[in-house]
Amino acid sequence: MYNPYIAGAPVTEANMFFGREDVFRWIERSLTGKYVNHILVVHGQRRVGKTSVLKQLPSHLPQRYIPIFFDLQGHTQTTLDRFLWWLAREITWVINQERNISISAPDEEMLVKNPEYFETEFLSDLRSALGDRILLLTFDEFDMLEEPGIKSSIAPQLINFLRRLMSKEGLGFIFSIGSSGQKLENMRASYTDFFKAALYKKISFLGREDTIKLITEPARDHLTYDRKAVDRIYTLTSGHPYFTQLVCHELFSLCQVTKQKRITVKDVESVLIDVIERGTVNLKFVWDEASNLEKWALAILAYTRKKADGRKLAHALAEQRVRFSEPDLNAGLLHLREKDVLTEDNRFVIPLLRIWLEKNRP
Repeated sequence: MYNPYIAGAPVTEANMFFGREDVFRWIERSLTGKYVNHILVVHGQRRVGKTSVLKQLPSHLPQRYIPIFFDLQGHTQTTLDRFLWWLAREITWVINQERNISISAPDEEMLVKNPEYFETEFLSDLRSALGDRILLLTFDEFDMLEEPGIKSSIAPQLINFLRRLMSKEGLGFIFSIGSSGQKLENMRASYTDFFKAALYKKISFLGREDTIKLITEPARDHLTYDRKAVDRIYTLTSGHPYFTQLVCHELFSLCQVTKQKRITVKDVESVLIDVIERGTVNLKFVWDEASNLEKWALAILAYTRKKADGRKLAHALAEQRVRFSEPDLNAGLLHLREKDVLTEDNRFVIPLLRIWLEKNRP
């Protein structure tokens, strides 16, 4: 009996994917019609499900759209001609294998020697084969272009090339960008002309009902969750899909050992140490991206376990002899709220983060 919960990897199976109907409706609505921009940006914090959304597009868009998923991670330490060869190869594979439309593979030698070949020959031949279908190019981890070295090498060439493609009929574009660490803001500032016509959609946590489905549906033939156990999981994760799956993954592993068929709230509490340990990389990511003042605020809020307004938090910082100004503190708290780390009353959006901070950053 294999563990059905996917803790970390993008969800590729349609029957294991829950929610996001609002995102898919927005994408289809934004792509449909005569007077629209066909340049879309989805953004959100780490592990919130941006990649899974892009992977699920073929199951949620009309057949006239042909989504081509392309992950920039691992494909940016190269030259533009080599990048276009990888992209052309992926397009060819999807159209031949998944849409059963016969097209010839691009001429690698010509493509490597002359990047213009992709636009003038490959895409031209492709348009003839596709008819009125729309080729939807989806680029995951697009903020990789902001990494040192890449930003000064392939990034400007690739941006200029894609800008030219955006004027062509029969093409649509979706870019996935992380929201944390001002990645979205940095990209928009660096490539103002490129993103000025784009439409934006934030991908955040799942709603309560979709989270309940994510908890109960994958293991429905093997496990039953008490209502209090489901409520506790939702309280701990606030519907963050990765952390929800991580908790359920550990619970299923527990049941594989104990042979039990029912999950109680006591079981949820018993796996929290393992959940925190397995999720450390992603929980620590929030800490690593925070400023020094934000780190102090997070540590104090985790230690007190209570909500604290700006005045109480400022007093606690002063007691720790932390130097700060009121505007800096307010800006830091606002930044943490924008990243879905803190609520308006300075509680942790994901209580698992508070537990991790209390254990690892006293």
